[in-house]
Amino acid sequence: MTKQAIRFSEWMQYALYDPTQGYYMRHTPKLGAGGDFVTAPEISCLFGYTLARYLAQQWQPEWNTVVEIGAGRGRLALDIFLRLKAFNILPDRYIINEISPYLLQEQQKFLQQQLSADDFQRFSWMNDLPHHVNGVILANEVLDALPVERFKIDDNSDILQQYVANSSQGWQAQWLPAESSVIEFVRSLPTLAVGYESEYAATLPDFIKKMGGCLEKGLILLCDYGLWREQYYHRDRHRGTLRCFYQHQLMDNPFQRVGEQDITAHVDFTLLLETASACGLQLQEAESQARFLMAHGLLEEAAIICEAANTTEQLRYSQHIQQLTAPHEMGELLWIFVFEHPSHE
Repeated sequence: MTKQAIRFSEWMQYALYDPTQGYYMRHTPKLGAGGDFVTAPEISCLFGYTLARYLAQQWQPEWNTVVEIGAGRGRLALDIFLRLKAFNILPDRYIINEISPYLLQEQQKFLQQQLSADDFQRFSWMNDLPHHVNGVILANEVLDALPVERFKIDDNSDILQQYVANSSQGWQAQWLPAESSVIEFVRSLPTLAVGYESEYAATLPDFIKKMGGCLEKGLILLCDYGLWREQYYHRDRHRGTLRCFYQHQLMDNPFQRVGEQDITAHVDFTLLLETASACGLQLQEAESQARFLMAHGLLEEAAIICEAANTTEQLRYSQHIQQLTAPHEMGELLWIFVFEHPSHE
């Protein structure tokens, strides 16, 4: 079994992104009532409208492109594009970086139905990031789906790393001596108690570096669940943050329903900022979703919509604001980060 075992990050990559068996690659609903989870764009157009208002204020004449990584069903793309257009900003290209064939089809069908033929022509799809982007690269709830390594402190205070192998009894996990990169990271943390388990976002740095390398001028906007390092590796969070979601239910075993359930882990915000800084990206904003949206026009966008809405619709938008900003909902659990490329003036 040991010889066949692979690192948990490799297994998580398989479980989520294998071309035939991966969760995101299968032709099954992922978002909304018929899926497994809900994101802010699925709750309300106010999320995308407010992001677009912010981007319109930042927009520079030489910018011509918006790149969205992992666009779900395409709702955020629609909301941002239409609101930017209302602000007299019409990107030459709105590129969606999507590796899921199922979601790509969903996006194309949805956007073609909602947009004019001329506007739809501005959209294109790629399975990798484009180079020399002048404009904005954005990703909503993408970082928390990046594969992670899992580690544990054993009874001798040694650092172990989780590996996974396929046996006659299904997927089996085992703890083996950790690789040097995992050991180095864990030793950089405050001393952890025996039995402590958590994750290390081993693939996050390369992902951020790749985005930074693709951006020539402009901004990177990221929205995701996460914690600052002192919170992430607090002694009371001794089982980490890895979670699975199946039909809107929280599941605790990633090795069940493989390919049928989503697997996520919170983002280490400290690692995110360290990596971005090392790439030469400059932090422009770092706020909880609630504070970011309220500071950049959420209520103004709601007022515009509600002006022509009936009482029932106004109540619905009021509920949307609550869901997007309430601390126990999404308001303080998600954070929005904006990084500026140094070439941007």
